[in-house]
Amino acid sequence: MTENIFHITDSFFHSVLDSIGHDVIIVSNDLEMMYMNVEASINLFRNYEQKSNENFLQMIADLKKRLKVENSDELDDLIKSTSNEINFITSTILIKLNQRGEKFYEISTSPIYDSKKGHLGRIWQFRNVTERETMDTMKTEFISIASHQLRTPLTSIRGYTDMIISGDFGEVNEELNEPLDAIKVASSEMGELINDLLNISRLERTDQEIKIVKFSIKEVISKAIDELSTKALEKNTTLDFMDKIQLEVEVESEQIRVTESIKNIIDNAIKYSPEKTKVEIKLEKLGNERIRISVKDQGIGIPEDQQDHIFQKFYRATNVLTENFDGTGLGLYYVKKSIEDLGGKVYFESQVNNGSTFYIELPLTYK
Repeated sequence: MTENIFHITDSFFHSVLDSIGHDVIIVSNDLEMMYMNVEASINLFRNYEQKSNENFLQMIADLKKRLKVENSDELDDLIKSTSNEINFITSTILIKLNQRGEKFYEISTSPIYDSKKGHLGRIWQFRNVTERETMDTMKTEFISIASHQLRTPLTSIRGYTDMIISGDFGEVNEELNEPLDAIKVASSEMGELINDLLNISRLERTDQEIKIVKFSIKEVISKAIDELSTKALEKNTTLDFMDKIQLEVEVESEQIRVTESIKNIIDNAIKYSPEKTKVEIKLEKLGNERIRISVKDQGIGIPEDQQDHIFQKFYRATNVLTENFDGTGLGLYYVKKSIEDLGGKVYFESQVNNGSTFYIELPLTYK
């Protein structure tokens, strides 16, 4: 049996924390700061000593004032909601500091739990992710610029292809019909990809303003169904809108994001369903403050071992790739980010070869 060369003492424990390369703070159940590592005392919390027994909320209040922290309410809510939480939960948010240059910190928190003594407190970690955020911003800007630049030549390709097919340049040899049709389909798919990339780049811009208006959610759903009716007709798919709310419901949110998200979910339901099936769209109210839109299909479903990844950018399930369905893997990422930015949530239920049901929940009023 190997001898344990480590003797766990307070000094050893503190040395371990001090060796961590980002800011770490241990907080008790009553929000008293029990210990902070060297990085925390040097960087964000330099006004406090490592064992000062200060109130953690006051430390955060000082930090917000001194470094002009954005998203401060979100940070306060996270501290208060997790202070007595006994489950193992890790939450992550970003804060933006506007003093001494723009910096981004990723904040995560987990409970400290002992099987005999129970919940002892929480450990808070502050990671400087400024470089990562800067690279993400540069990447988003590059995608936006490249996508805009691709639009002009693509428009020419599509335009001239349509003119050739229509006979504007003379009679077309029958042998050219197939390759011309292939060019038309490929350019159409490229156009959809460019639009998706532009939507994503706009969504990820940190300076993008959310424009809140009041609109009828029923009208948005009905319009989305009308716009996708031709695609549904091609597959002989029935779009069945089940309205469980008798009165008109108005939502205060960003109409463009909500509209595009609903269209995306319905479009996927049509795309991944067999011919001669039904897609059920349902609208219902959850209490007095939220609504839920569900879209149920009879499609190929999502494998259980891949469901955790389905909202990731560019991710596509293996059964979709096997069946050779067209798509970019950006649609569901757009839906989830859009709806969560508006205070809602997106989730789903699915079984392989037994269809999927996607849910969009939204507050009636964006806060």
